[in-house]
Amino acid sequence: MTSQWYSFTASFGKMYGKSKQGSKILQTDIDVFVQNVVMKQIVAFKIVETTGVWKGQKEDSFDIVVLDKNFEKMQEIMKEICSQYTNMFYQDAVMLVYEKVDAVEFIEKRF
Repeated sequence: MTSQWYSFTASFGKMYGKSKQGSKILQTDIDVFVQNVVMKQIVAFKIVETTGVWKGQKEDSFDIVVLDKNFEKMQEIMKEICSQYTNMFYQDAVMLVYEKVDAVEFIEKRF
């Protein structure tokens, strides 16, 4: 039997909160965050561009999706990444979802 995998999805809004409310976070700033914060802690993940709704208002958003076998370790890493984003971009919150994954398969190139 294969070991248990977990999926972690963090949803990040692209609008500043609180003091800079209403202004859009620059894509270059998001790219720097991904490069300097996320990529230094997670070696493989997926970024999905999406639309979110917060307090009844739509906003451009992106999700970072990670699969890992070590729930506690990745939970801690993802919480820290979300916390850094909320502080850097004045967010009220970042949604973080945890799920057990029934099956994972990586299809690799055959030579």
